[in-house]
Amino acid sequence: MNTFLTFCLTLFLVIDAVGHIPVYLSFLKPYDKRKRTLISLRELFFALLIMILFHYFGSVLLHML
Repeated sequence: MNTFLTFCLTLFLVIDAVGHIPVYLSFLKPYDKRKRTLISLRELFFALLIMILFHYFGSVLLHML
């Protein structure tokens, strides 16, 4: 659990999630609330999938590089 929290905190600080909120909201402005929610959930799913893939296969990728 400690490794997971460290990973999440590091990722949060690196990508500056709070700083990207205004840009993200401006992109979603033309859509209604339901569509914005669906778009947000879809993007969160893709981000989770990418993080999981890199968690398990990141060392293999680094060794290949």
